[in-house]
Amino acid sequence: MLLFDKKALAAFRQNKIALVGLGLLLIIIGAAVFADFITPYDVRVQDVRNRYQPPSMEHFLGTDEYGRDVFSRVIIGSRVSLKVGIISISIAMVFGVFLGAYSGFKGGWIDQVLTKVIDSLMTFPSLILGILVVAALGPGERNAIIAIAIAFIPRFARVARGPSIVLKENEFIMASRACGATDLRVILHHILPNLVGEVVVMGSLWVSTAIIIEASLSFLGLGVQPPTPSWGMMIKAGMDDIQMAPWLSIFPGLAISLAVLAFNLLGDGLRDLLDPKLLK
Repeated sequence: MLLFDKKALAAFRQNKIALVGLGLLLIIIGAAVFADFITPYDVRVQDVRNRYQPPSMEHFLGTDEYGRDVFSRVIIGSRVSLKVGIISISIAMVFGVFLGAYSGFKGGWIDQVLTKVIDSLMTFPSLILGILVVAALGPGERNAIIAIAIAFIPRFARVARGPSIVLKENEFIMASRACGATDLRVILHHILPNLVGEVVVMGSLWVSTAIIIEASLSFLGLGVQPPTPSWGMMIKAGMDDIQMAPWLSIFPGLAISLAVLAFNLLGDGLRDLLDPKLLK
């Protein structure tokens, strides 16, 4: 399956919205990677003499209740959101897609049992399921990744199952099985490669949802723990002083919005790039 042909790349380059999303995402990723060089202040150093300073040339986004630079904390906080969002969705993608492909390919009672389990898990909203898992495992970055991954595994499984049922009836699949290929080999070499386009598009869109869930968990105190900066935690800390120092919650909220917008715009572009059926 050829993913990146000239026609698809040309369509992606002509998609101005997708290019904006890609550019915005590269800026966010660059800020996270080079945060140590960009941030003008140590995010853990407190300066009580400069508490609640509004945005200025000295502190671009102001200071918080402990005199810490908000700009530096927002930049460092991007690392947490991107790390949790991308890793959790990657884990969910690997396990969920294989589970869905296996279920659709095997059919019979195996498909019925797995489908019932998947449908049962999907009755829980992603955030609620994430909260339940974190509540059982305990707060922290690693457990937040595990919780979000578990919440999205059934969604990827559902995306992969339908196409797998159709693909297994194709002649090249039947020919491979007639030649003695095992079920695992057929799934890995023939089923999964044909699911890449749709799965990658959905994955890019769901990373933005994972970022929102991570921020929500941190807002509730179930995500990354202090003193590590997190966008959700910063919003929560600024809520008590929202009238006196609104920048404490506004700027982390804007950072979340920009990250979500970047992944959503990029996902639309990837749909054109990875799904030749949509090319005209």
